Order: sequence, then C-alpha cells, then structure tokens
Amino acid sequence: MSLFAGLFRAALIALPIVAVTHAASAEGKAPPQKIAILDSNVASYLPLYVGIEQGFFAAHDLEVEHKVVANASYTIAGLTSGSAQIGGASPFPVLQAVEAGVDLVALATVRRRMI
Repeated sequence: MSLFAGLFRAALIALPIVAVTHAASAEGKAPPQKIAILDSNVASYLPLYVGIEQGFFAAHDLEVEHKVVANASYTIAGLTSGSAQIGGASPFPVLQAVEAGVDLVALATVRRRMI
C-alpha cells in the first residue's frame, strides 16, 4: 500500500468522526470526544497508529483508545456491548452478526492486492 493510500484510508476512518465532533466544539471548547477503535493488529491499520502518534485525532478533539483484539468475533462483541465505537472485521462475521439480528453499520474498503 502506498503512503498516499494509507493516508487516504486514515482520512476515511477519521472523517465521519471529525464531522460529528466538529459541530459540538464549534459552540465552545467541549471536552474531547472519547472513542474506542478495535483492530486485529494488521499492517492495514498503520494509518490509525500514525494518526494517534502524530496527534491528528487530538487536533480534532478526539481522544482515541486503541484496542487490539484477536479476531472479528471480539470486534463484534465490543461494538455490540458499547465498549467500542469503531472496529474492523472481515465481511463474513459481520454478515453472520447482522443475520442474527445485531444492529451494525458496515463501511467497506476494497484492496487490489494483499499487503
């Protein structure tokens, strides 16, 4: 994955969150919005690590708690329990959860090649 593609992916992750919190902070200095993000510690999440370390999220009043999970079933459990607001999972576990009645919103990305 090129550097541009990685940064673009990070922007796609952060943009909806920034849009929601920007309106709240426009009326005055609100406390940082706390969000938890679950990932399975793979290279495609590198932009998340960079965003946290470089302060990109903090610059937009976001306090990101990064949690590494073993697999998608932990991601689904974290999202449904409310302990996380964003998580990455492969399509099959997400579709299984939705079929079972779990209320999830999925955003998808497509890679042209494996990393």
